[in-house]
This record gives sequence, C-alpha cells and structure tokens, in this order.
Amino acid sequence: MRLLLLLLLLPVVLLVSIIVFLAIPLPSGTERTAFSAIGTGIVAACYLIGLLYYVILNTSINHKLSQLGESFDKAFENAGLATSQRGAFSRTYEGTMQEMPASVKITPPFHLQPWRIEIRVHAKPSTMIAIGSSRPLLDCRDAGRLLLDDPDLAEVHIHPKDENQGRELVDNIEVKSILIPLIASLSNANSWEIYIQSEQVWARIRTYQLEEEAIKQLLDLLPRLTVACENS
Repeated sequence: MRLLLLLLLLPVVLLVSIIVFLAIPLPSGTERTAFSAIGTGIVAACYLIGLLYYVILNTSINHKLSQLGESFDKAFENAGLATSQRGAFSRTYEGTMQEMPASVKITPPFHLQPWRIEIRVHAKPSTMIAIGSSRPLLDCRDAGRLLLDDPDLAEVHIHPKDENQGRELVDNIEVKSILIPLIASLSNANSWEIYIQSEQVWARIRTYQLEEEAIKQLLDLLPRLTVACENS
C-alpha cells in the first residue's frame, strides 16, 4: 500500500518540478523548455532511485521480521504477548506480563544499525532511577552516578533521581536478586538501558546478536523487577 502511494506520488513530484524549473530566472539565451526537461528528468531519476532503495530496504527488513516471527513469536506468546502491529520497519507485541500491561517493540538491523528492542511494563514503582551499560541518555542523565561495592554492579552506571532512595532500592535483596541476572542476560548487547519511571519500567537494548534465551530471560526478569520495585 505504501509503495503504491509512493508510485502515485511520482506524477505530482514531476508536475511540481516542472513548475519550479519554469519559474527559475535564467540567463538570456538559455532554452527554458530544455532546462525544465533536464531538471525534471534528474528529479525523476533521483526519485526512482530512492524508491528502488526503499523497496530493497523494505524487502530486507520484512525478511528479517519474518524470521523474527518464526523464531520468537512462541516466546512472546508464552510471556503473554501477541503481535499487535506489523509496521514497515518494526514489529510490536502487546499483552500482559505477570498481570501487568506490557509491550515489546523490535526493529531489525539495517545499514550498520543493530537490532533495537524496547520492552515496557506499566506499573507504579516507588522511585525513579536509570541503569545502563554506559551513562543513560534519558531520565536521570544529569544525576550523579551511584557507586556500589558489589562487584556484580560496580561496572554498571546507576543514576537515581534521589540518591538515598536509589541506594535503598538497589540494596533491596529482592531487587538485587533480579537485577544482577537481568544485567547478566544483557552481556552480549552492544548497549542497554533500564529506566524505572513513575508509571513504567522499560528496557532499551541494542544488539547485533538476537538470542532467544536472552529474550526469554528479559521477558521473565523485567516484569519481576517491576514488581520488586513496586514492593520495595
């Protein structure tokens, strides 16, 4: 459908190009009709090249999304999620995980970009904190880093909005028992962030290796972390 619309848009693009080229002031002696024809031809060629690139890219991503469905749909289904949207460049799953509304959005790699995964679990944690493989880019990015003696968390960037609340949360036995294996499951990711916010807990992962076992662990551990944060 989108490709058909782009094809139908081509005559409009050409008409606008002709009008623009005819309106451009030219030096005396320049043939306006020839100038307009050449300019419109260049625009048409560029448009068609862009359209071809779009088709190739879309075909490649759809193939990867199809492979994703074959490999991971069962894991999402077992976690309580079902496909809700099949976009041109991504796939979204929605449902409930451990009785909490949740969603997953997966975008396949293209060019040099890795797989991008967002998992959201909607709840009401008691504090706001950002955790990541490097300094988080969103919430609490201006907050100080929480320094911990625990060797399993020493290399992790933890930035709480309130230092005392953040330390209390991370030191919570239940939270820590979930957070450490959750971080371990992300060891092969290129980068990752976990945001504990006022209305949700969500993870953003970028990885070139999409592993089924790691996805299953994320789908299990992130909702458990959400519950633990609510109860802490």
